[in-house]
Order: sequence, then C-alpha cells, then structure tokens
Amino acid sequence: MINTLFSLQLNQKEKTAFNKHLVYVMLEGVILGVLALNEFVFIKSLQGTNYQLGFLFQFSMVLFVFLILINEFKKRVRSRKKLLRVVA
Repeated sequence: MINTLFSLQLNQKEKTAFNKHLVYVMLEGVILGVLALNEFVFIKSLQGTNYQLGFLFQFSMVLFVFLILINEFKKRVRSRKKLLRVVA
C-alpha cells in the first residue's frame, strides 16, 4: 500500500493536503483514544467491577444516539434565535 502511495504522481498541493490530513488523523486518533479510555481507566482505578464498566459503555452509546437526534433537530430548526432563548 505504501509503495502504491509513493508511486502516485501527485502535485505539490495534493502532497501538502495529504500530509496535513495524515497529521490531523493521527492527532485525532491519539486524542480520542485518550478521552475514550479516560472513563474506563478512572473506574478501574477505583476498583470498579466489570458490570460498572459495561454500564458505562452502554450509557455512553445511548448518549451518542441522543446526541445524533439532537443534532438533527438543531439543523432543522427555523428560528435559531428562539431556540437559543428557550435552551438558555
């Protein structure tokens, strides 16, 4: 795969864009890995049970589903000023 990448004829803009994307993806992976594992490490450091870890994982997945729904609702609201007043 890497040989294929280097054999491509890319212009300078494409090489720059690829390098920036590669750096961004690597940093994002490290940061998200640290944030995702932070909760699990915290519970294990408090001698938490596997049941508590399972509950934490399930709760975070349910929360993500609700965040997706809330995001879609927010996108479809016509009056964002009114929404901001109601939420605030």
